[in-house]
Amino acid sequence: MRQSSDGGTMVATFDLSREVAQDVHLQFMSKALTLTWATRDEHEEWAKDGVLYRERTTMQFHRTIPLPNGLQMGPS
Repeated sequence: MRQSSDGGTMVATFDLSREVAQDVHLQFMSKALTLTWATRDEHEEWAKDGVLYRERTTMQFHRTIPLPNGLQMGPS
């Protein structure tokens, strides 16, 4: 996270994969920026006695970044 030279803008840059970047949710609060996303991976699939089985892993991620004191949110 960096602040512009005039102090009027904060810029946050995140390096995310294409799959993750499509499903990121941002929430601005008075003192923090929170990013939330999930990943889903199908590991294995098999059939036994006419029943299809699938193993999946879903992971939820949350990152909260504190914002500097005195930061004003809104149009510039």
